[in-house]
Amino acid sequence: MVVLTLDHLSIVAPTMIKGVEHVSDCLGIDVPFGTRHYYIGTHNHRLQLGANVYLEIVTLDPDGIDPGRARWFGVDDPRQVRSDWEQVRRLKGLVAAIASIESFSAL
Repeated sequence: MVVLTLDHLSIVAPTMIKGVEHVSDCLGIDVPFGTRHYYIGTHNHRLQLGANVYLEIVTLDPDGIDPGRARWFGVDDPRQVRSDWEQVRRLKGLVAAIASIESFSAL
């Protein structure tokens, strides 16, 4: 049996400043820096929601690399990200954790 576990809920913003300001305004709290994803050229700020569950704000890292492949959540298209952001600011996706990718891919 394959078990997926919620890892984080993601908000994609056109810039980290806009994303953090929006979440801070909505929740009335600061969202701390998370990490840089050097291998894919994105970065995030994360708010811990539970033991192993986070709210993530993710954007392109202006100092990041171009990985030569598509990145998470469509962040490669800044015009689309900005257009989506201006239409409605909402969760963009979720990320699940899994113990074994081999067992999941065998489904």
